[in-house]
Amino acid sequence: MKVLIVEDNVGERGLLRDAIRPLCAAILEAADGAEGFETAVREKPDVIIADAMMCGIGGKDLLRFIRHSSLRSIPFILLSRIKCDPDEQISSNYTYWAYSESREQLAAEVKDILQRIILKEDSPAASLDAFSMNSSCCSSGQQGGAAEMERPRGNHLYQTQKMEALGTLCGGIAHDFNNILTAIIGFSNVLLMKMDDPNLSPLVGNIVAAAERAANLTGSLLAFSRKMRIELRTVDLKTIVNDMQPVVGRLLPPTVALKVDPRSEPLLVMADPGQLGQVLVNLATNSRDAMPGGGEIVITTKRVDMDNDFIRKYGFGSPGSYAMLTLRDSGAGMDEATMERMYEPFFTTKERGKGTGLGLSIVYGVIKQHQGFIICSSTPGSGTVFDMYLPLAP
Repeated sequence: MKVLIVEDNVGERGLLRDAIRPLCAAILEAADGAEGFETAVREKPDVIIADAMMCGIGGKDLLRFIRHSSLRSIPFILLSRIKCDPDEQISSNYTYWAYSESREQLAAEVKDILQRIILKEDSPAASLDAFSMNSSCCSSGQQGGAAEMERPRGNHLYQTQKMEALGTLCGGIAHDFNNILTAIIGFSNVLLMKMDDPNLSPLVGNIVAAAERAANLTGSLLAFSRKMRIELRTVDLKTIVNDMQPVVGRLLPPTVALKVDPRSEPLLVMADPGQLGQVLVNLATNSRDAMPGGGEIVITTKRVDMDNDFIRKYGFGSPGSYAMLTLRDSGAGMDEATMERMYEPFFTTKERGKGTGLGLSIVYGVIKQHQGFIICSSTPGSGTVFDMYLPLAP
């Protein structure tokens, strides 16, 4: 059994680790809810143990994030020194509470709960292990073929789960922070209108400007978390690409050539043209920065039919017809480590001050909010290709 302990107190984390060690094959540790969230998505533990009250994101917030993600069935043990009111208790399947004013007694109670989980076989990993054992019984030829088919699918599923978890986390934080910024901007503007001192007015103006920049940042996080309001209508993807060609062209230096080759057939999708235009701008900007010595960007559209073989290979989609928007460049490309994190908010390979790390996060959020899918393929030295699939309008 693999157990994740999320506790900001090093001493209490050690007591928990020592108490449950005899029951665990592996013990993972995180110092706060954010780190615990990322570790849970990456490692997929069988059980999560978290302190209900921690600095920053506590155990109760972490539980909410987990229950709204693809990891919702993982047994979760919440720790508390104080007995919570009934209405504060987060109750659901696979959720347990451990209470005690004594650190040692709390660790012992966690061990007891963990033993009950093992006996009740609450962990969904049991069925996964059984599936793995059954799968290993296939012949060597079948096993090799399955491995080749499952590798891209597994990578995409991991990426999807990680982005889902990060999106839930960022969306909640950005929404709350945006409400605070709205109040700051509103009251600052009122103060600015009523201020008579010309020496102080510029200072209040700086407060408003800084708060508006922060609001734009939270807007980007909301776009990533798919909580940005969008206005969908039936549009031709080819028209969006043609309309954006001069806009994208102005972003590129003379050393970077832009080629746009949309198919002549109409590709009607339910979309927000402004948001899809932002996708092209962000991708083109990234491609430009990856080609400091010059190169080429090619944007194409075409109709594709998604069949069961495609779905089994990549682990997403449903059979039907899609409009595929592709942007490829001849830039430096990316290694596997970069590709694993490229959609994460604030992750960037650029120099400090050269980027926010939100460009690809917004791309991912916009495509997902349009009920679409995105696949990136890249090799160092061989450029990068983004294929985006949008359902055709009925």
